[in-house]
Amino acid sequence: EQEEPRIMAYINQDRAMLADFAAGIPIYAPLGEIIYGRPISKSGDPTQWVHTKTFFLALCYGADYKKLHEIDPSIPLDQAQEGYIRLMARYPGLLQHYRSTVRLLRATGQVRDYFQRRRLIPKVYAMSRWDAEAGYREGANFLIQAPAASVMKRAMRRVWDQLHAEHLQARILITIYDELVLECPDEELDRVAAIMYPMTEG
Repeated sequence: EQEEPRIMAYINQDRAMLADFAAGIPIYAPLGEIIYGRPISKSGDPTQWVHTKTFFLALCYGADYKKLHEIDPSIPLDQAQEGYIRLMARYPGLLQHYRSTVRLLRATGQVRDYFQRRRLIPKVYAMSRWDAEAGYREGANFLIQAPAASVMKRAMRRVWDQLHAEHLQARILITIYDELVLECPDEELDRVAAIMYPMTEG
């Protein structure tokens, strides 16, 4: 659940975000409350929840308050700016992530994710500011999405190994972002659920 924010919090050691996760607070709830000025929930406010999630990811990749207004035009620019300032104050790791990525890319032209997977991004040295900024966003994206992909691959392997170890008929069908879809006989459902629940832990 909320894989990208968890990775962001971990790799940047944002204390407030880590504390919210440790307390069981869905990270988009406080983000949404700051943006909309009232508590929101995934079930009660699905549109605002999606807007908040989209804006969070945009912040990771260097967006500013104008992006929030673009995502949800019903939010005036001054309200978007106020929300942005408050978000940065609560979760400084969001801005630090992008700025540190830019510094690293300017110095080396490459980034390495948590698992030491490397990506070269030569476009950060392009004469075009547009191309260079696109490179910075790619680097910031890579540092979050690459570990997310690795976690999913490790989880898939763990699930596959356990299904075979227990001689179950269940099989993995497909991955959808941070979800894994399986097919199994009805009588295996409880056991497969028990295998799936902790698949990304450890």
